[in-house]
Amino acid sequence: MKLAKYLKKQKLKISHLATEFGVVHCVVRRWCIGEVIPDRKNMQKIFKWSKGEVTPNDFYFSANDNEDSDGGSPGAA
Repeated sequence: MKLAKYLKKQKLKISHLATEFGVVHCVVRRWCIGEVIPDRKNMQKIFKWSKGEVTPNDFYFSANDNEDSDGGSPGAA
């Protein structure tokens, strides 16, 4: 799950995560929009903080890469 989607699901604001992690608001915003990928330390923190719902792979792959695809199943138009 993308970080922005997780924050929305949990009804949290970017400023909440920024405070939790001791970073400035704009850093978290850039993580959420995919402009910057968090470093390894922060990725691990995000994974633990989100109880595994936001994984490192979520920062590397677009939501369109695998979600909502039919996987090439027979009969798909």
